Amino acid sequence: MPKKLIRVVKSMYSNCISKVRKGRVETDWFSIETGVRQGDVLSLLFIIFMGKCIRDTEPQDNQEILAYGDDVAVTVDTISELQDVSNRWHESEWNEN
Repeated sequence: MPKKLIRVVKSMYSNCISKVRKGRVETDWFSIETGVRQGDVLSLLFIIFMGKCIRDTEPQDNQEILAYGDDVAVTVDTISELQDVSNRWHESEWNEN
C-alpha cells in the first residue's frame, strides 16, 4: 500500500473516542483502539482490497482461501504450501514495502 494512504487512514482512526447511551444513561468516554467503523467507506475499501489480494494469491488446486469480514483462513496440505501462499500474498502488486 502507498505510504501516504496508510498515513491518511491511520489519521482517520487515531484518537477515536466514544460512549454508550441506553435510554437516559450514558457511560464515560472511552477510546477505541481496534476495528473499522461499520458503514464507513474504509470498510468497503477493505473488502475490495482483500478480494484483490485473494485473487492475486491464486491458490493451487489443493488450496483454498476462505474470507469472511476481516478473517482469512487458508487450507493447504503442508507447511511449505502455506509458506508459498503467504509469499504470494506478500508479493501482491498492492504491496509497496
